[in-house]
Amino acid sequence: MDDRRPILDKDRTYIFVPETCGQARPRIITGEGVGTIERHDAALTGALFSRRQTDRPRPLDPIVLRTGGTDITPGTVRGYKACGLLCLDEDDCPPNYHWHTDVPENCDPDTMRKVTDIFEEAIRIVDAEF
Repeated sequence: MDDRRPILDKDRTYIFVPETCGQARPRIITGEGVGTIERHDAALTGALFSRRQTDRPRPLDPIVLRTGGTDITPGTVRGYKACGLLCLDEDDCPPNYHWHTDVPENCDPDTMRKVTDIFEEAIRIVDAEF
């Protein structure tokens, strides 16, 4: 981020981050932090939520991560418009995260397709409306 800061206009740079999206259920991260919660850009987060909710059996649920930061944090704390999502299992844990089972073979193609579709639609919204 620091090396590219001179060419990244804060008014026209939008950061979308797929964080730990290999399997499980997509969740939109609306904020994160330990002591202080850094809120993600409301308009970009709204673009992620605007994905047609009728296309899936369960709606996208928001989550505030209180366990630290993700790859969204560097953009957010520097004042860029940033947002993202991650996939969590039924215990709100990212499956296989940094375990020996964290290998490509354990990625679920359907989950990856859902995540790709969500981001693709959000980027189309940004292109059309921002």
